[in-house]
Amino acid sequence: MGELHLSYVPFREKYSTTNFPFLHKKYRSHIEIMALILESVKGNGVGQASIMRRVGLNHLQFKKFLKSLGDMGFVEMNSGNDFISYKATDKGLDFLRQYYVLLSMLSSACERTRLARVMY
Repeated sequence: MGELHLSYVPFREKYSTTNFPFLHKKYRSHIEIMALILESVKGNGVGQASIMRRVGLNHLQFKKFLKSLGDMGFVEMNSGNDFISYKATDKGLDFLRQYYVLLSMLSSACERTRLARVMY
C-alpha cells in the first residue's frame, strides 16, 4: 500500500462532498471526527487549540475524543517547555489509512451505482 502523505491537507478538502456525496450530512460521525483529529496530528506535534480549530470542536468535545484516541493508542501526548503537543502513533496512522481505503471503496460503489442508473 502507498505511503501516507504527512503534510496537512484539510480533511474536508481531501474528501469534499462533491467527490463523496454520501458524506453530505448535517452531523459528523464519531469515526469521522476521530479521523479528522488524526489527520490534524499526523505530522509533527500539534497543540490543543490548533486541533480544536482545524476539526471544529469545543474543549469538552476535544477532551472526550482525545481520551478515546489515547486509550486506543492512536494518539500520544508530549509535554515540554509549558507546551503540550499531540501526535498520531503508528497505530493511529494505520487506522487513518484504513479509513481512507473505506472512503475510497464507498466512493467507487457510489460511482458504480450512479453509472448503473444512467445506463439502465
